[in-house]
Amino acid sequence: MLEVGAGTGLVTVPLVQAGLPVVATDLSWEMLERLHEKADAEAVQIPSAVADASRLPFAADSFDGLVMRHVLHLVAGWREALDEVVRVVRPGGLFLVSITDYTGLYHSLQERFLHHAGDLPIAVGLRPDDPEGLVRAMASHGATGTVLPVVRGRRTLTISAFLKNMERGLYTWTWAASPATRRRAVREVRRWARHHVGRLDRPVEPEFEIEWWAFRLAS
Repeated sequence: MLEVGAGTGLVTVPLVQAGLPVVATDLSWEMLERLHEKADAEAVQIPSAVADASRLPFAADSFDGLVMRHVLHLVAGWREALDEVVRVVRPGGLFLVSITDYTGLYHSLQERFLHHAGDLPIAVGLRPDDPEGLVRAMASHGATGTVLPVVRGRRTLTISAFLKNMERGLYTWTWAASPATRRRAVREVRRWARHHVGRLDRPVEPEFEIEWWAFRLAS
């Protein structure tokens, strides 16, 4: 299986631990370095490559399945990214995708950063609230989709660590801002968080829900 936009391995590492071979790709080498740190800590091997979702460096029909979480809203050419999904996944293969965005405090902190960084857009690609657009695009490739039961989980990332990651430009949605702009925006978000939330060593989102779509590609 291929994961596009694997980030720090939130999905990848558990899949490999469960015995599923996964190749991880991401635009950010720094993200993949963190993924490998997690993989090393769990004593698992995860091949990886820096890659653009709309230009994957793999031959056609290379994988039985592909997983993509929180990616399509960051890709202006998101339809081209779906073309690549169909190209690299074998006929009859499975495409698992989640387009839901951050929720709760995660979303509030993200929105404030984007505002203070110059009103950057929250989505340059497929909007997280447009699953119908996803379904139509996949149907044009002959794929049929269904919504899976909501996945619930827990997150240990603290507010402080989240803000530091923003400042470092670790997240794709921060890349349009210069380092100086990121620092200035994070100062404002940190000031707001201290006043309205309090302790910054608490998890950003202790519990979260993720909606996944499963698309079966045409045979």
